[in-house]
Amino acid sequence: MFGLKADSGRRLCVDVAAASDRGLVRRENQDRFFVDPRGALYCVADGMGGGQGGAKASEILCGRMAGAAAGAATFHGLLKAAADAIDSSVVEIRALAASNGWSQTGTTLVALFLDGASRDAGAICHVGDSRAYRLRGGELELLTRDHTVAGEISASRSEDMARDGDALRGMGRLSHLLTRAIGTACCSEPEWKKLEMRDGDVYLLCSDGVHDMLEHDALREILASAQTMREAADGISRAVLEAGAIDNFTCVLLKVEGTK
Repeated sequence: MFGLKADSGRRLCVDVAAASDRGLVRRENQDRFFVDPRGALYCVADGMGGGQGGAKASEILCGRMAGAAAGAATFHGLLKAAADAIDSSVVEIRALAASNGWSQTGTTLVALFLDGASRDAGAICHVGDSRAYRLRGGELELLTRDHTVAGEISASRSEDMARDGDALRGMGRLSHLLTRAIGTACCSEPEWKKLEMRDGDVYLLCSDGVHDMLEHDALREILASAQTMREAADGISRAVLEAGAIDNFTCVLLKVEGTK
């Protein structure tokens, strides 16, 4: 666990904290995350697959996303570099899985991008069932839709249903069957969304080990009551462990200040 106060150098300040744990059941943690020291990119990856495949897949992806952040000079350049990083990760993960005989090796991704130059623009991309949430004015909104069988069924009915995290939890095994993942045989295409930032926004990126354990209102209460992102990350970790932590869990939290 760690926390930091990052400044993009362009007057957009971000208070950041993260937590990652193997949980109470799994032998190893196959989740990985990346926090850009320049404050432009944050991501969570949840690896899956036989042997050490899941951990390797999430490491590959986060490593390539870190490279994209380091090499990009502009916001649009970063988005392009991140898209290229996802594509190259697919190739590398598939090759690694084939050489080791690993089955269904891959990783999810949820990533948040901040444009420090405009100070109020951002973007999200995601693949799989890792999620992004936003707390604004005391209300918590799920910004992504799960790329799972349950998520696709809900999306075919309405976007509101696709973003009702608690309803998806009630769809049992269908909520864990991925329809997109980076590196596996299924679709690896990321879904992108533009964001308009407001002063005081709190963003949560997390693997399914968090949202499977904590209902929407529980997450909202933790985020709304926390004074700092470190306190929020610690609160989520405690709550997940108290709920049984049957999977690896990872969260990255950030609060933006200095928007227009």
